[in-house]
Amino acid sequence: MSFSEVMLIITFILLLVALYKVFRQDSLQPKDVEHAISRAWSQSGIKLAIIKTGILAYRLSEKAEQIRSDVRTLAEQFEALRSSWETLSTHVRNMSNKMQEVDRVYKRLSNDFERIKQDVG
Repeated sequence: MSFSEVMLIITFILLLVALYKVFRQDSLQPKDVEHAISRAWSQSGIKLAIIKTGILAYRLSEKAEQIRSDVRTLAEQFEALRSSWETLSTHVRNMSNKMQEVDRVYKRLSNDFERIKQDVG
């Protein structure tokens, strides 16, 4: 049973209770039934406003839960991205360090080769 169906049943029950109170309190003639229904409806007006407020609060609660769920999902995705970013950053840093090391070795070998070439030549 959906929430709106439950709220409709509750509203109907409240209207029946209000009608019962009106009929019990007044000694009504058949011509006064319309007045009794009108009076019962007006007595249940506050209850209906409370039910409407409850429905709005329930909907807001559902939306708040959806927002919390979305934020949790985004946080998980952000954490996965952060982890990947850190891994990539570490690889780039390691590559840069290795490139500097290779460059130093290359320059040293190149200088040694030029020196040997001049000695031979």
